[in-house]
Amino acid sequence: MEEANYRLTIFLIKEFVTDFKDCVKDDKGAKYVHLNDESSVDGLIVYTNTISRKPEWIDFLESFTDDEIQIRNNTSNKALLLIRVQGRIMAIAFGYGRSLLKEEYIVKNFGFLTALNMLDEKKIRSVNASTIEDMIVYTQRQSAYATNQTEFSLNYLNDIITAITGKTREEEYASSISGRDSLVVTVRMSPFEIFDKLQAYLMAFESDSYKENFSWIDNIREVRDRVLIYKLDERLVEKIFEKQCNNIYISPPNTILWESTKGFMLTGSGKNKNNPKNYSEEVDFMEYVNSLSTEVDLRNKLRRDRLLSLNLDNEPISICSVYSALVAQIELEGRVYIVCDGRWYCLDMDFYEYVIDFVSNITISNIVLPDSSVNELEGEYNSRVSEAEDYCLLDKKMFGVKRGPRKIEACDLFTRNKQFVHVKKREKSSQLSHLFSQGKVAAECFVSDEEFRKQVFDEVKAKFGKSVFSYKKRPKPEEYEVVYAIIAKSGKDIITDLPFFSLVNLMISAQELERMHIRCSLKFISQI
Repeated sequence: MEEANYRLTIFLIKEFVTDFKDCVKDDKGAKYVHLNDESSVDGLIVYTNTISRKPEWIDFLESFTDDEIQIRNNTSNKALLLIRVQGRIMAIAFGYGRSLLKEEYIVKNFGFLTALNMLDEKKIRSVNASTIEDMIVYTQRQSAYATNQTEFSLNYLNDIITAITGKTREEEYASSISGRDSLVVTVRMSPFEIFDKLQAYLMAFESDSYKENFSWIDNIREVRDRVLIYKLDERLVEKIFEKQCNNIYISPPNTILWESTKGFMLTGSGKNKNNPKNYSEEVDFMEYVNSLSTEVDLRNKLRRDRLLSLNLDNEPISICSVYSALVAQIELEGRVYIVCDGRWYCLDMDFYEYVIDFVSNITISNIVLPDSSVNELEGEYNSRVSEAEDYCLLDKKMFGVKRGPRKIEACDLFTRNKQFVHVKKREKSSQLSHLFSQGKVAAECFVSDEEFRKQVFDEVKAKFGKSVFSYKKRPKPEEYEVVYAIIAKSGKDIITDLPFFSLVNLMISAQELERMHIRCSLKFISQI
């Protein structure tokens, strides 16, 4: 048969599945067709009858006219070509053919890893990424031309790459390639060359050559295998029932307007959500845990129950499910996993230990700060500390940057010893990443922008006079220190309990401050 250009969507079926029909959903309308001898491959075709449906929006449009709108009905075509390659089943989907496959039997990230191993690292066209900061931000970054990974401004420490598209190194196997769960290739071939192509794709999937150019990809990887997710959920449920909650927190996945939020509560523990007295500034997860019955289906309950906030008008606002608000660290079969924003992530152990080691070696500041009482708000604490002669209150004071898009806080407290002190309560773990980023950005603005420096100077001179620093001269970075002061009940041991993604962002900020030659330190304030 003559060669032609084909665009193929290919899936790999899990290794334990050996019978073609086992990976196909039970569909009474499915028909099975054996391949002919000429194809020379072991395979099966699966398809269903074409379904024709009138588009739902036709009735809406026709309500505005007396004429009939003559548009053909939508047609839904489904077909699979199943081929055995080196003992593994590979499926090529046509139309809506994926819907015929049992989802739990599909190898997740097959297309992604295959594409990484086959594409030319200098000819990438688009990247899908999840960036972990205060919340998880999903982006697709595209280039007008094929280029290398550095052009996509990827952060190798907190960007999780989930899909990639580019040109291949060897065009005989594909001119362009894209991958996530499925592998999508554009390839010129005759139909009977399909076995050789599939064999090449399977070999590429089993290779680890991608580590030469994309080794950082394995730092953090989203878990998309349903069977593994179920196991992780079950282990999480076990830990909650056993009340082993040291590494389990409640952290809203969305940005919270703290200034207009009076408190939080979790539904499902018997509390009336309309009673303002049931809301507190920090969520007491252990109160929720202690209310649980051992008979409850906790896996589903966590998805039903809600994290609520109370606004200034005493109205309950639903933020997300309890499951989506959980930040937890689980060890399973020798690997470390993190759940955040309702998604599980697998950590590379070398990367995990590198982050822990780096953060553990951040200097503990010698600054003297008093303990905080349990009911004391951050603003109240900052105001109390600023009454001492060596501290100037800058909390909630916003300073502009020349030609900058917005104003930012320089810090909460500025000291006579040129320390920018940023204070945050540990319980608001989703805000810790913002705290670390804020310290880095504010320090950078102070060093590089005279207008920003002048505004800080005008606030500071009222208490310290003009001798602490001059806004007109570019400061010597090494004379300044950024102090991240974390208020927590467990005191100085809290570093081992911080959510891992917060540790990653702390490390990133500390590294940036080091590059600017600004000292970075931690201070733990006991909450009593």
